[in-house]
Amino acid sequence: MTLDPKIPHLFVTGTDTNVGKSVVSFLLLKTMIEKGHAPIYLKPLQTGCDFPNDLKADASIISERLNNMRITPKCTTLHCFPQPKAPWFAALNANKSIDPDQLLKEIKTVKKRSDPLVVEGAGGLMVPISADFLMIDLITCLKFPVILVARDGLGTINHTLLSLAALKTHGVSSVKVILMATSPIPTPKKMVTENRQAIEHFGHVPVVGHIGWIQDFRTIPDHIIRTIGKAFDTQ
Repeated sequence: MTLDPKIPHLFVTGTDTNVGKSVVSFLLLKTMIEKGHAPIYLKPLQTGCDFPNDLKADASIISERLNNMRITPKCTTLHCFPQPKAPWFAALNANKSIDPDQLLKEIKTVKKRSDPLVVEGAGGLMVPISADFLMIDLITCLKFPVILVARDGLGTINHTLLSLAALKTHGVSSVKVILMATSPIPTPKKMVTENRQAIEHFGHVPVVGHIGWIQDFRTIPDHIIRTIGKAFDTQ
């Protein structure tokens, strides 16, 4: 099997919380593994869970779905805090603090053994990690291409364009958008099409596709795998 040597490390972020970042991260990892790569998933900051193996933790959910020995909750969650809040406040509530410099070192250490590394952020871009460091600052420091996950329905144009403007202001130019269904009740196709058109027109970035509601993660439709492949296609 011939592998694409240019497959990049990726940072998966969202326009908000609960927009489908973990689903996209899972799909990226699954597709990469099926293509013969050995990716590693990393959730640097997890809130709302007592420990990485907590069944509610993103790493635990992804590990169970992938059943891959390289991707386990213990290895893929760097910091975990019980309160479901922004990492800065969740850490403070646990009488802890997050050192951005140390966090970057930890991520880069994992990066060295990854082919590639898929990093999932917590919440949206402007979520505080510490008193003077936001999630978007972490993205800027890592310099990974960004996958921006956005809802497919009403309101997503505004949220997505604001997120893209923030990324541009911070010098992040390599961005692709994925529209996600966040409910089993489908968004009208015309609205999805119009949302995609507006984001591409005003945001000047590609929307690689739309992913509908996934009922059974054991059987992923081929068209979803093709869509996800476009997210890390370097051609």
